[in-house]
Amino acid sequence: MTSSFTGMHLRLISLLIAAILLLGGCGGSRQVAIETGTGLTAPESTLAAADWPVGLPVDAAQPWETVDADGYVIPSSRTTSGINAASEFKAGRDRFNEAGDVTDRGEASRLASGTTGNRGLSWAMYRLEMGGVQPGVVSADVNLLPISDVLVSSYWLGVGNYDAGAWEWYGPLDDGQVRFSLPPADYLTALGNTYVCVVAYDGAKFDVVGIGASPVNSGDGTPPPTPASLTATAVVGGLQLDWVDFAVDDLAGYRVYYCSSWFLDASGAGVRQVPSLQGKKSYLLTGLADLTYVRITAVDTNGNESPFSDVVSGIPLMGTPPVVVLTTDTVSGSRNMVANLTASGADQYDWDLNGDGEYEILNDLTGARLADTSSSGLVRPAVRGSSGGGTALAGAAVSLIVSGNQRPVASAFADPSCGPAPLEVTFTGTGDDPDGTIALYAWDFDGNGIYEWDSTTTGNPPPVTYNTPYLRNVKFRVEDELGAYDIDTVSVLIQESDVWSTQIIDAGEPVTIDRVALAPINGMLGCAYSTATAQLVYIRSKDATGEDWSVPRRMWTGIQPSLCEVNGFPAMAYYDYSTTTCMYVQSTNDLGDVWSSMPTNVITAGSGGGGPCMQIVNGRPAVACHDGTGNVVYVRASDADGAAWPAGSVNVGIGGANTMCLSLAVINGNPAVAWPDSTTGIRLKYARANDVNGGSFLPEVIVDDSTTLTGQYPSLVLVNGRPAIAYSCSDALEIRYARAQDTTGTAWETPVRVNPAGMDAFYCSLAVVDGIPTIAFMNANDDSLMVVRAEDANGTNWGEPELASDNGSAGRQNTIIDNNGRPAVSSLNATWSGIEFSYRTRDY
Repeated sequence: MTSSFTGMHLRLISLLIAAILLLGGCGGSRQVAIETGTGLTAPESTLAAADWPVGLPVDAAQPWETVDADGYVIPSSRTTSGINAASEFKAGRDRFNEAGDVTDRGEASRLASGTTGNRGLSWAMYRLEMGGVQPGVVSADVNLLPISDVLVSSYWLGVGNYDAGAWEWYGPLDDGQVRFSLPPADYLTALGNTYVCVVAYDGAKFDVVGIGASPVNSGDGTPPPTPASLTATAVVGGLQLDWVDFAVDDLAGYRVYYCSSWFLDASGAGVRQVPSLQGKKSYLLTGLADLTYVRITAVDTNGNESPFSDVVSGIPLMGTPPVVVLTTDTVSGSRNMVANLTASGADQYDWDLNGDGEYEILNDLTGARLADTSSSGLVRPAVRGSSGGGTALAGAAVSLIVSGNQRPVASAFADPSCGPAPLEVTFTGTGDDPDGTIALYAWDFDGNGIYEWDSTTTGNPPPVTYNTPYLRNVKFRVEDELGAYDIDTVSVLIQESDVWSTQIIDAGEPVTIDRVALAPINGMLGCAYSTATAQLVYIRSKDATGEDWSVPRRMWTGIQPSLCEVNGFPAMAYYDYSTTTCMYVQSTNDLGDVWSSMPTNVITAGSGGGGPCMQIVNGRPAVACHDGTGNVVYVRASDADGAAWPAGSVNVGIGGANTMCLSLAVINGNPAVAWPDSTTGIRLKYARANDVNGGSFLPEVIVDDSTTLTGQYPSLVLVNGRPAIAYSCSDALEIRYARAQDTTGTAWETPVRVNPAGMDAFYCSLAVVDGIPTIAFMNANDDSLMVVRAEDANGTNWGEPELASDNGSAGRQNTIIDNNGRPAVSSLNATWSGIEFSYRTRDY
């Protein structure tokens, strides 16, 4: 194999960040090296490739799986096709999920990413059932395809790191057969599974033949024996390394270290290592120019590393090595299948046709041979090409799956395959097994990799109704009596049926009775909320409309988040009830998938901070909240990013309970606050600052105290030059709208009811949409989300509410915004225990 890497490590937490970690060099005490990822250059941005897998998948038990007493999925039988006999292995075709240009090619998956320079992207994800045991080594067999006469594709490999809540990325890789010894971390889902993702980016094209992982034996601390008889032969631009292999059951591979001067171990400056473990007893070390010293170690699947071998050295020969490409016309089949191997790029070739590390055919001039497929399992034939009389060497290899059991064939059908929501679809599935019988049928109705229905007798499930407009890539799976399976996909297009489109953007985890914040963030939409376990969540749309959303990012402990864009990045103010503190945190990128690890105190710990609302005030983020002593206070950051906040706060007025949400807005240049005062019952109050920064506030004004419980969920907005507030009166089950008589809010008009007679209402939010005040609220009669629009720019009269969503119990804790001239609403859906997003599909 050839390698062009220099031992760099890349970890992607949403946006990929490259960092060079040079392993130390030529002296010092012996250290066990940690296998790291490699990185030449990171993809420029997830905006450049919008479908880059950022969040980790949500795992769930499949219908056919068994869970043990500890809650872990019991793995299927292990296979020698992986790293060793204890490995879990998935053929490339056995994808959990995929995106982009991904097609079946025998037992492999072919990934293509378009033309170089267009930054296209495709990925395939794999779910490895580890039985609750951490993986020690992850392997990939990828047949790389040429993208030009002189370039071969590369790829990225990601392992789900559940400690970090993100993918741990290695790449770009130009070795098609890699093994990575994983650093200590939690790579398991709650069900004990490991997820691995393979990505083709910016013109890359290749076949994923298989993904493997070997479990750790935590009780084994014994390292493998020291490799013996290491030799180095000088070739053009590198050294050909050879050593004596040995049989160790848990051997993961060999690690190659090299340095420009003699070294004792890996702790001094200048020592580098080949990024992945080597699985055979030879390696072509390339990219060298001067005298180079080399030592190797053996590493087992538990991370134990042997002592260093003896040191060898050599001076690479001058010249340019060839670029050898090896391709095959098939990647899988039965034993003794015909698999043609074609090599190019050199004058003559040595062949290892069965992948055992021995080159049984030497000096071949044709560049064409048949792979040895007499044994079943994963076969890795290799070629070593040479030019210039044998001194210019380069290697290449491919991987083949040789099986004794033919995979069944699944065929999926949908009737109808498109139509307006709600759309009832009848699915029909058939399976054919040429050498056995079908033992299991299963359907994944939403295409997320988790199958919701299965049967041992039929592939025809009950009809399924889709309520949300979206393109569903529904999967149908059949499995034979020996465990081989096939998946077919049928697309179902659910079209918009009405003025409003609604989708659940995060479901399955209970969400608190709390604020669901929505805000435009750098041309997209951001949504923030908290779970029933008081965990903050942020999710971002992939488009400006909100038709498609990324994976939710779960973060710290906190509730009542308020969201806005701060200098192009999403930022949140929230209440940490454990310390009774208002906190502020900003993402470090515009995607909101990497956030500061140290949120900043806005209000001193123990001094309150409930119900916070944040806005940009005179170029800086500012927050209004409760102070824990019955007052409403205001704080403005000391800088434009909110990295620092003043120690004190400005008193706004009397507020009562510490947990009721407030509303902060800039009213004709000065910050202003609306809040429910629960000192005696609940009444709605308002106060505006004396200056543009909020250094002091005018006396508070009572806007409405006509009922005992009025003023809940206030939403303060500037409407046609004057402050206006929408709010809830829970005792009257009304949504009211009040607008000031002047531009500052010293006096207010009589509030008006916006929900019609006979329709009880609760929860509300206000926005000016295309110049007209518009209110979202929950119809308490049937728990539906309604949106009502004023008949004039002032909100004097209001029209009939529109039904925005009746997808279960909708409309709680809603936030409405103007999304390019149309209303968009985020809210809690109690039926789905998740977050719902609704938007108007057409102009008024």
